Amino acid sequence: MNFAKLFLSENKESFEKISEYIFHHPETRFEEYASAEFLASECEKAGFQVERNVGNIKTAFVASYGSGAPVIGFLGEFDALSGLGQVPNKTSYEPTELNVGHGCGHNLLGTGAFAAACAAKKYLEENNIPGTVKFFGCPGEEGGSGKTFMVREGVFEGVDAALTWHPSPGNSIMSLSSLANYQVYFRFKGLSSHAANSPHLGRSALDAVELMNVGVNYLREHVVPGKPECIMLSQTQEASRQMLSRQTLKSFTSSGRQRFSRWKKSTNGFAKSRRGQL
Repeated sequence: MNFAKLFLSENKESFEKISEYIFHHPETRFEEYASAEFLASECEKAGFQVERNVGNIKTAFVASYGSGAPVIGFLGEFDALSGLGQVPNKTSYEPTELNVGHGCGHNLLGTGAFAAACAAKKYLEENNIPGTVKFFGCPGEEGGSGKTFMVREGVFEGVDAALTWHPSPGNSIMSLSSLANYQVYFRFKGLSSHAANSPHLGRSALDAVELMNVGVNYLREHVVPGKPECIMLSQTQEASRQMLSRQTLKSFTSSGRQRFSRWKKSTNGFAKSRRGQL
């Protein structure tokens, strides 16, 4: 513990500069080209061997040092969020020009995990201990499920343990499981018509959306506690006086495969009830 504290204290300014760079170059999921390349380059400067474009993801990479067991992984994220750009050191809302920012602190998350990997590497070096340190550059955490694709492609195979952290008001150790979820886009298709002159000729996709929202709310009381279901986003690009013929919802559910199947069947029914399509 004292070794890690001393190492981080001695290299504090270096890691602060990395965090500041990522903060000032915010990029959304799977588009973290500058952040990923900068962090990968810093890994190389620190003596890691870097493999880029892992898992068929352009902004994913793995930085490795050492050999043999155990193989310890550190997970670093660096994606930002749209709509959360903020000028630093301001206590009131003052968005940046692009309004993309690290509202969830992933500039700190990626840098902190990298710092931990560097400390572990240094400890192996100074004590001549066998083992492998791997720093995983993980893109697309914010709504992109980047690590899921990396797991599917075998990127984490051979890792004995993986550690990460998240910015928080408190400093503590968490040993909790988290919920998997389905992230689904439901696209409703109806028939467009003028909402004032000929509404009877139209088939409103928005009606089906509203029915789905009500239906999901009624399903909630039959879902196991701690298994949330939510509708996150509605999209349309039609004129204000036009009956909405197309509507898209981005939905999340953590209630399991069986419940998701029921949800999907119900949603199809909502669409058919308005003589539309899903």
